[in-house]
Amino acid sequence: TQNESVEAVQYSSQEEEYALGETDKNLPKASRGITIVKLGPGQSIRCKCIALKGISKIHAKWCPVSVATFAYDPKIELNDSAIDELTDKQRVDFVNSCPTKVFALEERSGKITVANKSKCMFCDECVKLSESWRTSVEDDPIVAINTEANKFIFSVETTGSLKPDEVVFSALKVLQEKLLLLGRKVDEIENNGGHEVELRPSQVGFKDNGGFI
Repeated sequence: TQNESVEAVQYSSQEEEYALGETDKNLPKASRGITIVKLGPGQSIRCKCIALKGISKIHAKWCPVSVATFAYDPKIELNDSAIDELTDKQRVDFVNSCPTKVFALEERSGKITVANKSKCMFCDECVKLSESWRTSVEDDPIVAINTEANKFIFSVETTGSLKPDEVVFSALKVLQEKLLLLGRKVDEIENNGGHEVELRPSQVGFKDNGGFI
């Protein structure tokens, strides 16, 4: 609509505000905000809009995340003394055995290094190749691949309603509040002689109404 009295009053982020032209006052107000409906000449609309808060545990329409994945952080250890005993061809074969090119071979020194640790997908192709070169079970392995303890790579992609960092920090805040509540209730149970304690209505959270009003 070209009605000057209608304009967006709030945006989910500064990026959205800039993309929709709110920062450029030279643009018409019709170009700002998210278009809900388009009206033709002489048309009008009468509607009642209700904003309903919720969480994605109740209904997927409240989920701001489209993709969330995690991967273990690889821990790659090379045995330099064992690598020194390899031939030039074996070093080239070892580096090429990795399909994601985690390793690199320095031309001058002939040293094998870990160039892209984050690309390791734990396929163990390099481990299998190095194991085939062992002449004795007592020989030290050329490479050892494990995971870093208590560390992983977490990736979040949102639908655009919130920034990824906003989603992650908000989720951590909610988790922290739940753990603090759990700790307090455990203390109350112990002080109450092991009997159950009730939660206040404000501590129950969202009521599951199926995602509808």
